[in-house]
Amino acid sequence: MERPVTRGLGFGLVFLGLVGTIVSCALPLWRLSLPEEPVNTTLGSGARRVWEGLWVCCSRGDPGEGSHCQAYPSPWSLPLDVQAARALTLIAGALGLVAACAGAASVLGCPRLQDPVHRGDLGVCGGLLALSAGVLELLAAGWAVHSARQGRDDPLVALDAKRVPGPAVHLALAAGAALLLGGILLCLSWPKESDRYPPELQKAASTAGKPGRV
Repeated sequence: MERPVTRGLGFGLVFLGLVGTIVSCALPLWRLSLPEEPVNTTLGSGARRVWEGLWVCCSRGDPGEGSHCQAYPSPWSLPLDVQAARALTLIAGALGLVAACAGAASVLGCPRLQDPVHRGDLGVCGGLLALSAGVLELLAAGWAVHSARQGRDDPLVALDAKRVPGPAVHLALAAGAALLLGGILLCLSWPKESDRYPPELQKAASTAGKPGRV
């Protein structure tokens, strides 16, 4: 696969991973209450279904009743996995944004960035940032899955406190995988030796390296 094609495909995956990271961070579907059991929450009385995000918690009772969302009063009152997921997702989003900008500059170029060497180096920098963002996003989602599974299997945890991973966690896993794969492709777009040095310089170097005739 040619370097420009690899770089373009890597940028596309990084962009998709960035979008997935932002959407998963914004959706209030990070953790869900158990679907088979009604729960009681502090947001209202009676049997309710709860879904929690990184920023708000929503609940809904009877089918005819609308959903109610409420922001968390304090970040320090959140469970540890939600605090970690919020911080890791924000950092991953910031790194993914910079990586996407670097990848776009390496793919599209600009009047001051026509040298393939500089474009390749910029793409590799974006790839390294995308790899870091992907690892952080996968770590946040994996921690949420592990915490939900551990609480669900713990008999000491009350039934209304048990949670299962929501669609936002699955989206975060896909976004992290896309960032990782896109970062790998951007790193593989490092310029070849023939792109780093002009043909004239290569020819001169090869001629100078040959022993002279006696």
